[in-house]
Amino acid sequence: MVRSLRFLTGAALATLVVVGCQTTPRLAGRNVEVLSPGVTLAERNPTDVVVAPIRLTDEALGAPASSIRSAARRGLVLRLYSPLAQELVSDAMGGDVPYINASASGGGVVREAGYTPGRLDEDAIFEVTVFRWDDQNWQSRRSLTVGIEARMIDPANPYGPALWAGRLEQGFDVSGEIGPAGGERRALTTVCDQVFRELLARMPARRPEAVLGGGDWRDGEIPAAAADDAENGLFRGMDPVDEAGDGGR
Repeated sequence: MVRSLRFLTGAALATLVVVGCQTTPRLAGRNVEVLSPGVTLAERNPTDVVVAPIRLTDEALGAPASSIRSAARRGLVLRLYSPLAQELVSDAMGGDVPYINASASGGGVVREAGYTPGRLDEDAIFEVTVFRWDDQNWQSRRSLTVGIEARMIDPANPYGPALWAGRLEQGFDVSGEIGPAGGERRALTTVCDQVFRELLARMPARRPEAVLGGGDWRDGEIPAAAADDAENGLFRGMDPVDEAGDGGR
């Protein structure tokens, strides 16, 4: 009887440990270093955002700039911002070509593009600098290490403090989602989306004045109908999401 009770107690404890491990949520954005906390961003609550061409440092020249830019746009939509149509932005900034040999600290995209802030009546400019793209295990394992910095810039004060800024350097592995032999385009789309889900988890979400698609907005939560709209790019100025990804570099 005593042995049976000991066995049952041990089994119960083991079950509790397993359940506890399975239900412990992973904190999104825990590796993000917030460089500018976003108090001003939350106060301004911008809507229309220009997503600038990606900036690449010497250590990240192999990064897929086009895929990263597309993922940045999708990430912003899921935080309830409305990226302006990429063709419109590219025409205003002289094309889609990434800025290479950029400084790791960011802050130069407006100067590099020769762009006049506010020309497109945007509320903010989103600048991304990739300072590390270590893909030596990408082809064999679908894993890589990314270093990225993002800044939300006030077009009225482009050289002043950022409305929000964050920096992330982290490893990503998508082999469990698509398999190590998964297609290149799908793999790039998946990993770039993961990068921005992680990075933007620490950026204040936009709080719309009106309810989109029904439901209540509470603490940045996204009603299911509005989330579906975001995934399909149905916010003003946003192109439909290409689920296959552009796969460009």
